[in-house]
Amino acid sequence: MKSIPRITRDILDVIDAAYSINDQRQMITAVMGSLEKLIPFTSAVFLSIDQKTREFFYTDSITYNHSANVLFLYLTYYAPQDPIVYSKICEHNVNKAFRVTDVISASRLADTEVSRDFHPHIPFFYVLGSFLGSQGDPVGALGLHRSKQDRDFSDKEKEMMTIINPYLSKSLHNIEMLKSKERLSPEVGVVVISDDGSTIYMNSEARRALNGRPSSVLPDPGLSPKPAFFESSGIKYRVRTAELGCFKKAKMIFLSPPSSEHNCRMKLESFNLSPRQKDIALLTVCGLSNREITEQLFITEQTVKDHLQDIFAKIGVHQRSKLIAKILGPQF
Repeated sequence: MKSIPRITRDILDVIDAAYSINDQRQMITAVMGSLEKLIPFTSAVFLSIDQKTREFFYTDSITYNHSANVLFLYLTYYAPQDPIVYSKICEHNVNKAFRVTDVISASRLADTEVSRDFHPHIPFFYVLGSFLGSQGDPVGALGLHRSKQDRDFSDKEKEMMTIINPYLSKSLHNIEMLKSKERLSPEVGVVVISDDGSTIYMNSEARRALNGRPSSVLPDPGLSPKPAFFESSGIKYRVRTAELGCFKKAKMIFLSPPSSEHNCRMKLESFNLSPRQKDIALLTVCGLSNREITEQLFITEQTVKDHLQDIFAKIGVHQRSKLIAKILGPQF
């Protein structure tokens, strides 16, 4: 019997760390410890993400080999100046690892304010980053750091991180789904599938959605970063799954009817807005002022105003009230 190559074993160890611990903070810490053996780094960070605004926030973020106080400084001031953030590389590469030097050369990076004034606090220079998502939900971001004296992350290391990311994302999503199940709205359908594939529980909303069909017709988004949907009687349900630790292959399936926010985002898709413009338009529709939007998204008020002018032009309106009516109205 052939032995498993060392790199493959190390990758499996990282994935095993992700799936063997049900507490997010403990799991991320264990994953970083395993990753350090596979992809050497000097420090690391996991950034939590707000599901609604899709912006990073301090609560539940985790640092590894550096102070959490420095993280607060980054999120409150330096994040908008980070080449990784303003390049939007993370928005188009869900679960795909990337280097900061994929978006800016090392010489140009060294001349940025974030590199001159922020990096020395940790210290680090090179970054291997990953924006993590599962089943259509953002679950956070991971950054591995190396000092300027070290070499940059290699293509092979980037490839290994890309292999690991879907499993890490699914585990984070699984923890969040099981943690929130007690707070689920009565409108959400819930199905529990045993390890042999039989249905052992189904609430009334799930029965209504399935309308006599077996639970096997429901799609399983699995490791995909993209959302899955199930349509029944003209209603398009969002399908999410979570694996249950008490059974090897048992899982819970959640059927969520479209929310008002989801409907707004679907309408915004037709206006050719950038991801940032969609976020600002949605927050505007929710009633937030320019100042409140700046606090949510960590951008300047002038940037909000500039984006709103572009949004107005693309949607064909001239003021906030018309924008809200256009998005919330029954027709475009």
